[in-house]
Amino acid sequence: MEINYDAKNPTKIKVFGVGGGGSNAVARMYQEGLQDVELYIVNTDLQHLNYLPVPNKIHIGEGISKGLGAGSKPEIGREAALESLDKIKEAMEGADMVFIAAGLGGGTGTGASPVIAQAAKEMGILTVAVVTKPFSFEGKVRQRIAEEGLEQLKERVDTYLVIHNDRLLQVAGKNVSFANAFKLVDNILYRSVKGITDLILVPGLINPDFADVKTIMENAGKALIGVGSGKGENKIEEAVMTATSSPLLEGTSIQGAKRLLINVEVSPDLSFIEVNDAVSQIRELAHEEAHIIFGASIINDVEDEIKITVIATDFEDERKSESKPSLKTRPSGIIEKKEPPIKREIASYAEEIKPKEEFTSESLSYDELEIPPWVRKGKRS
Repeated sequence: MEINYDAKNPTKIKVFGVGGGGSNAVARMYQEGLQDVELYIVNTDLQHLNYLPVPNKIHIGEGISKGLGAGSKPEIGREAALESLDKIKEAMEGADMVFIAAGLGGGTGTGASPVIAQAAKEMGILTVAVVTKPFSFEGKVRQRIAEEGLEQLKERVDTYLVIHNDRLLQVAGKNVSFANAFKLVDNILYRSVKGITDLILVPGLINPDFADVKTIMENAGKALIGVGSGKGENKIEEAVMTATSSPLLEGTSIQGAKRLLINVEVSPDLSFIEVNDAVSQIRELAHEEAHIIFGASIINDVEDEIKITVIATDFEDERKSESKPSLKTRPSGIIEKKEPPIKREIASYAEEIKPKEEFTSESLSYDELEIPPWVRKGKRS
């Protein structure tokens, strides 16, 4: 399906992949050819920075890390970002919205992301973080670093999405390869950014604009951004289910959300009753007093199909949790509520993964574990 973007729309969206995991995610987006978004990768590890195909590269902390990475030390990542803050701000100049993608638990992503987020907020930019938490097998130290990093990041962004790597083990089938499992995670960032880009830039019958997105996401805390589609007899149920839940995210449904942006794209043959049914189902899942912004457009070259994008924020349960003691004061074991996986959502993600590869999955394993370059060379020899 060809999408016609509004060339006159002045909204500028920029995505910064910070550290190893974040840079890999942005490299995936670059491979997908995402339109009307500027992509940047930011790292202390010069070898990995040069390895990825993304043209916009920001090497931070040349003085403090000598291009050799942060050694899983967030303080090095933080100092590196502060050292190179002018370069980072220059890249963010002119942006209306910035996404920061990072893997938490290591050095650069954990330490540099809050610095970059604070700079973006101080520049008046709507700032959204999409971050991953480590696998349990990576140990309690790395998990603790990730939790502390997330607490730092929460205070400096408008909205954040948290992806649990452990949930890959619960929802990915036995036949999903190691590399493709990480593509499922990267796809959440891709779908989030593309969903918002399409909302703002694709003309429609009822057009949400950037101001509407800002209303929903500004100073809104935890978020869920979902994109679902359906075709045929059960299209409404399928689209609503996929758009309102994500088993990899912290907080897997929109239940309790007090701010919602719902955008519906439909084929010309869909009835008004069907559209009303879809939006009503979503509204019933959210808080009873939720502020809802609605958009709609027609997809002319398809039949009997609906696509729904949902941005849900300002969750009631998050405000309750803020009255509890900080994670920093709790025992080091991280206890998470186990929630049932939604297999159909993962199948939807897997269908969108393209087989083409411009860089190998080798970078995923190196980055996720923040292995310094000199150790990598030893592993290869």
